[in-house]
Amino acid sequence: MWPFIITRTYVFSKVLPASKEEILQIVHDPIQSIQLSPLCQDAKADPNDPKWFTVTEMLPLLGGLLESKTTIRCGFENDKDGRYTEVFAGLGTHMDSTVRVEEVNEGTKYTEVVVLKASQPALFRWITL
Repeated sequence: MWPFIITRTYVFSKVLPASKEEILQIVHDPIQSIQLSPLCQDAKADPNDPKWFTVTEMLPLLGGLLESKTTIRCGFENDKDGRYTEVFAGLGTHMDSTVRVEEVNEGTKYTEVVVLKASQPALFRWITL
């Protein structure tokens, strides 16, 4: 196992032609947010803590020739302008995501800052946001 944790930060921002309330409806709904991923196969809330979810994803390998099923655990915490998400995945992979939604002259700006930490540097070439 690689002895170091490697961190990468990714920022995605886009102005959308929708109201802040419409976007926050999706951002504040964990199941709807999870199911936006084309990799998502299943998502279940933790019965002991409803802010935590177990998500099953099907990951394409070798250009889509093979698939691998993986399970991740993620927690969602909403606030008035967005959401904070924490994800724990296999091989020591950890992700923090902060989403902010704000009204601007052109519409509503959606910004997501993702901090990805992995103990296996080879994982970064397979992770795309």
